[in-house]
Amino acid sequence: MRRFLGIIIIILSFVLGLVVLLGWSVRLSILKSEPWKQALVQAKIYDNLLSDLTAQVLENGEFKTENLANLPITTTEITQALNSVVTPAFLQTQAEAILDLTFELLLSRTTLNQASLIIPLQDLKNRAPIVVQEILVEKIRKLPICTEAKLKEFAKYQNLDAGLPPCRPQDLDPQKIVGESLKIEEITKQVPDSIDLIKEIQKAPANSENPNFSQTIAQVQKFARQALQYHVLATLVWVVLLLGLFALFLPSLRRSFRWFSIAVFLPTFGLLVGSFVARDQIGKVVFSQEFSANLAGKSLELVIQNLASQLITQIQIVAGLGLVVSVVAFAIQFVWPPLKKSASKP
Repeated sequence: MRRFLGIIIIILSFVLGLVVLLGWSVRLSILKSEPWKQALVQAKIYDNLLSDLTAQVLENGEFKTENLANLPITTTEITQALNSVVTPAFLQTQAEAILDLTFELLLSRTTLNQASLIIPLQDLKNRAPIVVQEILVEKIRKLPICTEAKLKEFAKYQNLDAGLPPCRPQDLDPQKIVGESLKIEEITKQVPDSIDLIKEIQKAPANSENPNFSQTIAQVQKFARQALQYHVLATLVWVVLLLGLFALFLPSLRRSFRWFSIAVFLPTFGLLVGSFVARDQIGKVVFSQEFSANLAGKSLELVIQNLASQLITQIQIVAGLGLVVSVVAFAIQFVWPPLKKSASKP
């Protein structure tokens, strides 16, 4: 009867042990912001993301590549301008702040109303117009000097409303004419020094396509907390099963250690074998062509593979510790003195 109960407990322990050990591997690896930060940096996501964002902005026509303020500016020039204003370092700082806040919301009792995520814009709004102005000034300086016949035509280009003039007067101040056309001070006044990203998102109207952001976050928080609570409960149940199995074969400590070692060995060994198989498959995962069509998509592939690799490494560490425990428990039975049989009555 004991042996039958022991087999039942071992089967339950195997299934529950896999869940518990896998859960701890996730919690100790990718359920923190630092592994995500490292994965993003190693994949050079910020450099590639900036290049793709620039290309997407140009492709969608948000900036007309043939003119900006009616002046011709090439794609390369716009890319250089954006790269000098929105740097990879800026993107990394903001992305890491978002990651920290995300895991804080998931793993703590911080509510969305208590959270804030300030995005500084003062430096960007001051530098962006200057960069564009420098490009335009340089273009005007490279224009040929107007002949007397063409000076009259230049009048319609005084405010650059008609585009880039074919030539420029010899005494023209490019800095002045570009400044009057761009009206940098008016542009900077319209842009705030900073924005609270959380509050801005909360202001967005809710509809079927865009549900209420606060409610969505609250639901995700509830799910995450319940998942963590269930994992803790599963861990306690697994420990109770192992202790119950150990106690089932008392007073024979040798048999108790033997069955205990088997119950620990099976899930840890299964998880370890699975982790090695999964590691071999990481590099063979094929993403869709649409996903990998740009640099950012390729970088995201590297991020996913990096996080998967970190998770598998943590699984192997956890499973390795479990194997050590099972081997020690199994070895104890050989050094523990056998249970002395009571002398039989004559």
